[in-house]
Amino acid sequence: MCIKTAHGKKLKLKKNRKLGNNVTVNVKIDAFKNVKTITTASWGNFGVSTKGKENLLKGFLVKQNGIVNFIMFYEGDIGCLEQFTTIKVKLSNGEVIVFSKLNATDCENKYYSDFAPINVKEEEGSVAEMDKIMLDNLRKLEKFDWVVIRLNGSEYYVDIVPNKSKSIPNPEQFFRQHIIAANKK
Repeated sequence: MCIKTAHGKKLKLKKNRKLGNNVTVNVKIDAFKNVKTITTASWGNFGVSTKGKENLLKGFLVKQNGIVNFIMFYEGDIGCLEQFTTIKVKLSNGEVIVFSKLNATDCENKYYSDFAPINVKEEEGSVAEMDKIMLDNLRKLEKFDWVVIRLNGSEYYVDIVPNKSKSIPNPEQFFRQHIIAANKK
């Protein structure tokens, strides 16, 4: 099965490769609040735009009180990233997971944002229902590789594909490896 990006490039959906193990985890417990925070080590340049110019400069996972966010740094011109801006992640099984930007609006050419695996604007219901949707999305992200990420800005969007390197041999496993590593702690 193939998909086409907005720029006309064809991407073939693939079966998952054997899962790598390239993620280290840091665990901190706040001495006053007794809150456990799990942070995975950052992966650099694991994604590149289909234009080949812009990169996901780095990304990592933060888990606190059962809430999982992915912190991503992107460099390129897409306008502003407003609060609740979405990214869409197409998985190797063809499903799309929508993430919402949780922090304030950012209008730079280098973006730093927290993304939660739930579409905040579209999901309604109780906190328990939203938690269930987030957990379901995390299970899918843990099970399947990512194929393409669409980052929506206020003016433009960009499609990002895995960028293999010596330091990140399986960039398509970003979500899988980070979720699995964080869950082990």
